[in-house]
Amino acid sequence: MQPKSRTTEVKLEWPIHWKGRDIDSVIVRRPKMEDMDFLPRNMNEISASDMKPFYSNLITLPGGEPAPYEFIGELDASDFNAIGELITSFLQSGRTPQVRRKPVR
Repeated sequence: MQPKSRTTEVKLEWPIHWKGRDIDSVIVRRPKMEDMDFLPRNMNEISASDMKPFYSNLITLPGGEPAPYEFIGELDASDFNAIGELITSFLQSGRTPQVRRKPVR
């Protein structure tokens, strides 16, 4: 029996030109407890900017480079939300939703 994948590839609806290359997908990994330190303290009053450090911790660019904070700011709002839905599903049930994704092996 193969272990479950801890990462999911998310196809970007709106690819980004970043540092001389076109990025059309990112890898999102399931958060660990240590990642929770990057969540804002007050989750009732949260902005997209508050989530950038948390996202940056969980997202890897194709080729294995961690997604810098500045890259997260370049994501289209719909892609940012799709990634957020995936991360939320990781935190709620451990299951991945049916959004533009495919498991990475």
